[in-house]
Amino acid sequence: MRTVPAFDRFYFGCGERDKGHFWWLPDARERQLSCGFDYPPPWGALVDNRLQPSGALQDVQGSTALHRKDGWTAIAWWDRSGPDKRPGCCSVYAQRGEHDFTAMVAAFRASFPWAAERLTFELVLAEGGAR
Repeated sequence: MRTVPAFDRFYFGCGERDKGHFWWLPDARERQLSCGFDYPPPWGALVDNRLQPSGALQDVQGSTALHRKDGWTAIAWWDRSGPDKRPGCCSVYAQRGEHDFTAMVAAFRASFPWAAERLTFELVLAEGGAR
């Protein structure tokens, strides 16, 4: 098993050219960790299609849920803004510490501008979106 590098934030989603979802660290232009091999804490593989809003908001682009677990905060949203346009495409931004929704969106935009710039929709906290 490989050692996961130390990090305080990550993005899970599509890259600029790749179909499929991968783990990214700040300022990266290439995927950093292979999906299916390394799963950064604390949600592990659950970031892929499990943290986003469900029910009536299932697969509604920009619909976002906020989560806190084991000293981390995450925002997770439905997202077909990248090269992968299939239903169920999603993104997750997670950062150490306890943060509110507005701070998390700002931190995502600052940490992963290449992913944030392609969004053609706003990230909106879903009703009951905090878990």
